[in-house]
Amino acid sequence: MMQAAGQMTQAEIRAEAERTVEQEREVPGSEPGPPDEPDAEAGPDKPEAPRAGGRFDSAFVLSCFSKNQVGDAEIFKRLHRGLFLFDHAAGQWFEWAGHYWQQDKTESVVSAMQAVCRVYEIELQRLSWRINKERGKKNG
Repeated sequence: MMQAAGQMTQAEIRAEAERTVEQEREVPGSEPGPPDEPDAEAGPDKPEAPRAGGRFDSAFVLSCFSKNQVGDAEIFKRLHRGLFLFDHAAGQWFEWAGHYWQQDKTESVVSAMQAVCRVYEIELQRLSWRINKERGKKNG
């Protein structure tokens, strides 16, 4: 198959992508990681605000992990600030509907809680990458 002038082959694109990934791994703070807490302004007054952006700090995630359910709640709060509300008196979850709180009848909060698991999963990947990188330095 002929390549037009200036176009890269699939192998060249793959090699370039792999070089870029390796370069980014060497930059502090560029390791794969979970989202940071959302903008402090996100919430009911700004329903268009993203649910999460950036990454969480490893120290924060590990601190949350050691706190069990309390730590899970801290991550959940940062991921979904202003989007879910638990009414202890009613014993029910409510979801922000853009202009009012509505009862979460479809259990959207359960799906939202899965994001907490994803934060821990990504932190595990980040720690595994760091461990393997250190092992490679010692063995190489």
